[in-house]
Amino acid sequence: MRGAVYNIFAGSRSAETRHARRSGRVVFSDKGRQLVLRSPCCRASLRGVLGHCMLGAALLVSSPVSASWSIEPSLKTGVAVSDNVGLASETGLPVFGKETTDLVSELTPGIWVKSLGRRHSLDLLYRMQNLSYAREKQYDISNHQLEATMNGELLRRHLFFEGEASNYQQPIYAHPGVLTDYFLPGERADISTIRLSPYYRYSFGGTARMMLRYTHVQTRIEKRASDGTTNRFNARLANKRWGRVAWNIGYKNERVEREDEFLFDHEVAAANFRYRLSRRFALLARAGSENHNLGTSTTWTVQYENGSYWAAGAGWRLRRDVQLDALGGEGYSRVRLLWNPSRRTSLKVYWRDQEFGMNPGVSWRGEFSMHFRRTVWLASYNETVIALQQALSDRGLYSFRDPDSGFFLPGEVDPETERLVPVYFDPDTGERTDYPNAGKLIPLVFDDFGLFNETFLRRRGQMVFGWQTGEDALTGLLFYEHRTYLEQGDEATSYGLHGNWKHSLDPATELLGGAQYRFHSYRFVPEDEYAWSLEAGMSWKLEGDNTASCLYRYLNRYSASKKNRYHENRITCYVKFVL
Repeated sequence: MRGAVYNIFAGSRSAETRHARRSGRVVFSDKGRQLVLRSPCCRASLRGVLGHCMLGAALLVSSPVSASWSIEPSLKTGVAVSDNVGLASETGLPVFGKETTDLVSELTPGIWVKSLGRRHSLDLLYRMQNLSYAREKQYDISNHQLEATMNGELLRRHLFFEGEASNYQQPIYAHPGVLTDYFLPGERADISTIRLSPYYRYSFGGTARMMLRYTHVQTRIEKRASDGTTNRFNARLANKRWGRVAWNIGYKNERVEREDEFLFDHEVAAANFRYRLSRRFALLARAGSENHNLGTSTTWTVQYENGSYWAAGAGWRLRRDVQLDALGGEGYSRVRLLWNPSRRTSLKVYWRDQEFGMNPGVSWRGEFSMHFRRTVWLASYNETVIALQQALSDRGLYSFRDPDSGFFLPGEVDPETERLVPVYFDPDTGERTDYPNAGKLIPLVFDDFGLFNETFLRRRGQMVFGWQTGEDALTGLLFYEHRTYLEQGDEATSYGLHGNWKHSLDPATELLGGAQYRFHSYRFVPEDEYAWSLEAGMSWKLEGDNTASCLYRYLNRYSASKKNRYHENRITCYVKFVL
């Protein structure tokens, strides 16, 4: 019922019902117990994901506080006209299909469920994208797309629970310039991920605090690559940083499996100590151990040493806003630079040289953020050893994409929740605020490496820029990723930039524009390739929350081999109804 609001009381047979205009949403206010359920309308590959979601949701049944519920069904319908729907090459050889002009019809029902209470929150977005080709009927397909996050407080102030689930499509092979939600006939695989993470917090009075966390991650891959499972246990004990002394002890044990076969395990323990001599100087110490075990089910091109290390050093506050730490010792050296000139600007740079571990030798890590009124700059760089199945569950760059309009938003990691959140400014005041429809956004996926079983050392850097006024919004993303493969050898590199712009002509009409450039050096292939694209269009806000848009896109891919060159012109128009 449009605009209906229901108040339901657990254990009571009576219910108060009142009507209110909520732009097509149905909102439930439950002052009794809550049971969070997931939509069972995904394909067979999602059965395991939904089963785990049900289990995690059931843990929140006994929450006796009030909660608000919002359920918003929607229907998106539209058409796309392409002059090269199969992305065929200049020589006539198909990349994804035959060279032909075709009309692609889209019908996508969806549902967005939100719940927020004092001790739990839920955000679930499900879409079923149905694509029908007028000429190439063999390409007809239904794609199930799910993004869900949930967290709750099971035992007040002590026991908590976090859960995430997703199902999306990704190209099987590496094709620069092609987004993961692009129409790729027969060349996409379903990726399903589930992450469950209960954790326990305890405070030892005013002296120390402890956190224990268990994380279970499953990744299901429809084609080519194998499924994967990760089980991880983290423990941390630290003082509350009062007085001159600060210390912490951390432990992590992680086991990664591929198709129920052991791939590697990773055990790390470390203790840090800091004693403040004065406002400017401090003594530092660190000790730890790294232990790893590589599985025999695959051939590793590298071997790692296990062992323990220790280091000592000093910390120096050069100025009020600059701090430098340096440690050196047996098997470990580290330098850390912190710069905080204001609450809006922060820079962290880490250099490390370590003898033991799965990433021995010199390693760098850095983070930068600068926030102004209506503007944000974000940058990061890190180096880590990761399996493909782990990378797919941590797939997003620091940006989001609106699946309806195609517009991008910058994102940053919330330091408290360690989750990627969109960066958005109030159009009137220019101050940072929550994005009104954050649950409808999807993490931006730029994966130019394809799906195949590998473990690799990933060096990834990225920079995000966002600017927003009352009438204009501009987002830019620059990224670089280099992979050193550890099982089969060889290397691959990808880098590029993406930018888009939005301008409001009036409260109901917006101009859209975008450009993209991507470069990729392929694994086992001597030639390099690149792709670029341009986009332009308009979007309209209709009555209520209904929207419409038309977008033109030109895509061009260049390769030294003519069989891998192609270009395409595409016009996409759609209307989305909020029911």
